[in-house]
Amino acid sequence: MSPGNREAGRPVAGVRSALWAASLNLDASTMDDIDLLVELGRRGSTSATRAAHGRRSAIRQPTRQRPTHPARPQPSIASADKRVSATLVNDGLRFAVRTGSGHDLVVDGAEGDGGPRPIELLLAAQAGCTAMDVISILRKKRQVVERYEVRVSGRQRIERQPHVFERIDIVHVVDGPEIDVEAVRRAVELSATRYCSVAGNLAAGPVEIHACLVRNGGDDSGRFLEVAVTGPDADPGVPEGGRRC
Repeated sequence: MSPGNREAGRPVAGVRSALWAASLNLDASTMDDIDLLVELGRRGSTSATRAAHGRRSAIRQPTRQRPTHPARPQPSIASADKRVSATLVNDGLRFAVRTGSGHDLVVDGAEGDGGPRPIELLLAAQAGCTAMDVISILRKKRQVVERYEVRVSGRQRIERQPHVFERIDIVHVVDGPEIDVEAVRRAVELSATRYCSVAGNLAAGPVEIHACLVRNGGDDSGRFLEVAVTGPDADPGVPEGGRRC
């Protein structure tokens, strides 16, 4: 193309830009951008075209602000903190224990025998924890309970220290005029697998916990039904209706 043709071609871009601007109601600044892009396209300059696009973005793109969301409240762990203190009270192994809830008890060794052994308190905690769960659930189910007892026994490892529990058996004995056995079974199951914090802590270690119930009646023989088994190596599958403990 001759120089005259190239010069003659220049107004075409300007006219074309003006027509676009008129049809789209674009302002003078936008027309200048379009003219610049057309001119750069004619020159075939890739790098210049990218620069022009950057200029257009800087001119035409509004600054986007991220939506602000209220900060999530941090959960308080104060209510989850539990504390106890144990103070030596003689020249043996007797200790006065004060709980964070303000209650006192004594623990002692076998020689002094002035209180329960600390390991026994684990079983006591297990008994009390699951008993509170079950009786609360039964009351919500409007079960009339005349007698309720929880018996807990544990088997410790003796071949090496520490003598951790390897198995714990929990038996729920429930009596009442019209006790629904299925309601009791479900209450024991919920305590063993969901609600009892003591069972959850013990079952997280090496101990296998078997939760059973005794159908109401005077004679316990033949009435034991296993409801749930928890622990790292436990088989959680319990046949429908339970099985003998």
